Amino acid sequence: MVDGRPVAVTGAADATVRIWDLTTHQPAGEPMTGHPDAVLAVACAELDGRPVAVISGYGGTLRVWNLRTLRSESVAMLSGTALDVDPAGHIVVAFDQDVAVFGGQR
Repeated sequence: MVDGRPVAVTGAADATVRIWDLTTHQPAGEPMTGHPDAVLAVACAELDGRPVAVISGYGGTLRVWNLRTLRSESVAMLSGTALDVDPAGHIVVAFDQDVAVFGGQR
């Protein structure tokens, strides 16, 4: 949810991330750019009261995007093939045969 509206977030091979308004079934604004290569995984959550999307790209970057401001808030040099954000705000990244856990907001 972003400002009370249900959304979906998708990543693409052209390195873009797009927010979709699930009420209108249309893109919500322009695509977000900044990944150097194809997007591999997307996870959405609320961290510190703000809606975010955690995006992993093939080029070795992990970004946290604020879905209200459409700005990248943080970048890590890590490429995961699966992502999740747990209820405590930990970002869980799976890559190869390993798992990394970052942060925690509560």
